[in-house]
Amino acid sequence: MWSDLCSFFFEQKELMKILLLEKIGRIGENFEEKRR
Repeated sequence: MWSDLCSFFFEQKELMKILLLEKIGRIGENFEEKRR
């Protein structure tokens, strides 16, 4: 049971990391467009 919980939280953390990276990437793109 504990291993299931741990893997669930690990997957959530990986998902959050991916979402954060995508968000940062989009902000970077928008920033570049505004500077032009």
